[in-house]
Amino acid sequence: MRCRSGCLRTARSFIGRRSSTWRRTHWGCPSPQFRLRSCQRCWLSVLDCGNARRRVNGSPPMGIYAMFWHCHPEGLAQELLSGPLEEFSAWCQQTAADFPDDIEPSSLSLLNAIRARSMTALKATTSDEATAIDRLVDAYFGLFCDSDRRDLKRAAHPSLLRARYFQGMFGSSRETSQCPAAFDLWRFTLTGRGVGRDSDAFPYRSGDGVYRLAYWTLGEVAVLDDAFSANAVAGDVDRDAVAAARAAVSTARAQRTGLIVEIA
Repeated sequence: MRCRSGCLRTARSFIGRRSSTWRRTHWGCPSPQFRLRSCQRCWLSVLDCGNARRRVNGSPPMGIYAMFWHCHPEGLAQELLSGPLEEFSAWCQQTAADFPDDIEPSSLSLLNAIRARSMTALKATTSDEATAIDRLVDAYFGLFCDSDRRDLKRAAHPSLLRARYFQGMFGSSRETSQCPAAFDLWRFTLTGRGVGRDSDAFPYRSGDGVYRLAYWTLGEVAVLDDAFSANAVAGDVDRDAVAAARAAVSTARAQRTGLIVEIA
């Protein structure tokens, strides 16, 4: 498959792989039409019509995939803080030099603040600060860990199912859900979840309308696992999605880890 913009680079098969595989093989596409923040748009152009309609309607794009990964028991913030920040910083600087549009300047300054002040730098008090944090975490887990440090990504379940199959896992509303606490946590799966802040005050915002990250701490994983055990799942959810989600949550609880949900 070739980029519609005429770039001669050829993508590997997407089957069984996430969209950043396309970004890595297709990095540096010269087309301004498709090269927004990453060249995943070249591949995703076939989904753009439906996704554009969903963005206008305020709902997340659903023609993409959901993946489950282990993370630090305290969540995604600690996953970042406990990672190789020096190596990530060098990677960000090199990437920013080679492809200035792919790493925002605010992300570089934020990373320097994190290295100096740790968790305090991840406490957003404005919408702009929250967005900068989201883009930095996206770059760490969605690009750096997926390309240079794949060993940092530990799969909680090998499934690769479309994100829409996981919608409404614990009901269509909090009022009708058999487990309201699980409903509140599960809603982050498709919307994404920011780190270091109240996601209701400053919701996670996808950088390109497609890619997003959500997470649960070990304590929250236990809440979800108990909900699955109590058969609180809505009756109209895809059975394969239920099996995959339940297995991922159960595995994370057994291994005493948090859980990251990556939509890509």
